[in-house]
Formats: sequence, C-alpha cells, structure tokens
Amino acid sequence: LENPAWKIDDLICVKEAWGLIAGNNEKEMSWSIAYKDYSGSSDIEKWHSPSSIPRAASRLTLKVKGVRHEIMQDISDEDIESMGVWSAIRDGRKCYLDYYKTTNSQIWWLPSAIDAFESYWECVYGLEFKDSQYVWVIDFEVINKNVDLVLAEMEKT
Repeated sequence: LENPAWKIDDLICVKEAWGLIAGNNEKEMSWSIAYKDYSGSSDIEKWHSPSSIPRAASRLTLKVKGVRHEIMQDISDEDIESMGVWSAIRDGRKCYLDYYKTTNSQIWWLPSAIDAFESYWECVYGLEFKDSQYVWVIDFEVINKNVDLVLAEMEKT
C-alpha cells in the first residue's frame, strides 16, 4: 500500500459543483457563486465542474484528524454510515440503500450495511469490492470556512 495522500492536521479544500447566479458574470465573483448542494438554485443556467471552482469560492475545509489503513471488508457500520451510505427504518428494521438496483422511480433496500457499502463502492468508484483489499481511511473534521480563512486564523494563533 502506497503512502497516504494526507497526514494528520493537513487541510483539504473541498471542491463543489458551482454556478453563477443569473445576471452576474464570471468576473464578478463576490456574492455571485451558487453551490450545487441539491437545495434548489434553479436560477443557475450552467453548472461548472468541482475541479474548476476558484479556491477563493470554496466554503468547506476538511482537517485531517486520523490516517490509518485497514482491510476494506472490516469497515464498521458506523464508518459505512459516515461515508454517506443511506439507511432507513423499514418495518421496524434498519436497512440500507441498494445503489445498484435503485433507480429514479424505485428504491431498493438491503438488510446489511456491508452489502450496501459493497454496492456503494462499486457504483461510486467503479472498483471491485475484493476480499482483503487494503484501503486508507482518512478521518476528518468539517470546517465550514474557506481554506484560506482557516489558514489565516491558524497564523494568528
């Protein structure tokens, strides 16, 4: 396993899909950015790739709190949920979203977190969920500020 991309206390600038609010142009950055966080923003004519967001427009920073490697299949239910795998209570039992079968018109559920994680992993990353595959696990704290503001605050202390 190669060295991890990050180490404890590193800051990661979160990149998000973004757009300009109708009526503004790309040279007027202040107060004209909208983020595609699925909460609306129907005024946006064109969404831009997260990779093209100006650093000054980022609004979230991740601070690395822990780095470790583990066998992927040893992931805990808690870590599976922290990765964003959806769960729900159905008929009095906890179940998890099946990322393979679910479509826009029908939601399918699985009985175990690890089954849902396998479906999530293969759908999102396009990688096979192999036995005994080692992965890096990065634990982080979400800071609701631009990375440059976080760095400036750190320099003051």
